[in-house]
Amino acid sequence: MDFNPYKVLNVDQGADPEFITNAYRYMSKKNHPDVNKAPDAAAKMRDINRAYDMLKDPAERRKVDEQLAREKTASSSGRPTGSSYNSSTARPSAGSSYTSPRRPAPSSTPNNGPLDGLWERVQRGANKATAANNTTSPRQGEPKPTPPNDKTLYLYKKSLVDDVSKKTLRVSVYYESARGTKVCEIFSSAPDARGKVISGTVYFHSEELYDFVLGIEEAGKAFDYTESPIQVESDHVVYWRRIVQGVSQTFLGIEIIKKNRSASKEALFLLGEKTASGGIDGVAAPQTAKQVQQLARIMGEALVAMRV
Repeated sequence: MDFNPYKVLNVDQGADPEFITNAYRYMSKKNHPDVNKAPDAAAKMRDINRAYDMLKDPAERRKVDEQLAREKTASSSGRPTGSSYNSSTARPSAGSSYTSPRRPAPSSTPNNGPLDGLWERVQRGANKATAANNTTSPRQGEPKPTPPNDKTLYLYKKSLVDDVSKKTLRVSVYYESARGTKVCEIFSSAPDARGKVISGTVYFHSEELYDFVLGIEEAGKAFDYTESPIQVESDHVVYWRRIVQGVSQTFLGIEIIKKNRSASKEALFLLGEKTASGGIDGVAAPQTAKQVQQLARIMGEALVAMRV
């Protein structure tokens, strides 16, 4: 169809009405001519308003979904799609029935909040700068490093503890005893939505750690230069994301988000690993802009220790 309101608002066709409303609010705030002086701001705002009008009304949204379904069917069969959809004239075909778009069925794996689907985003190459190569890296086939013991030679250790929020982040660089190679271990713990403290660990060799150092430096800048959300959730929006694959099935993701009732952005560190059952074990630990800058310095020091 010539005008796809889902694409205009950057939402999935199965998005809940609340998702759509959140997307509209953020996009209209960014593109309103009163705040956006770009020459095409007014035209973009008209498209945003038109898209929202089409999707907020159940009857209009039904027509959009039916038209998209017809075009998909015609495309798969090789038939021409026919005339494009017009919200003022289109009518549902006689006898047609409407099935409300459904959200994806719940996973059988444990609910980990922001960790849900993160592994799948890695596999799909969500981070084009690094994950595209890391998803096929032989590091994934390596076993996890041998845990440190009282004889482990540490080259670098730094811990950050926030007693108020019960949040901890520990960075260690050491020689792994089994293979005699340098490993950077990043451990984090933080309370989940129910207040239970959970944790996650990622292991990096030098190449992956370098990717992460670049990522966290960019994350610090993303607090200021990101304005358009790349993903809209029910309680927050995501402005920026970087995912780095570690050794074995471990990974570390960084997201710049803003919760619906928050006045400022925050970074979300996602540390975990894929389990044998296909789920994710890990932690989502929020970080302020100041904490991200501090962590960038620490990770830079860890990288130096890895390369000495």
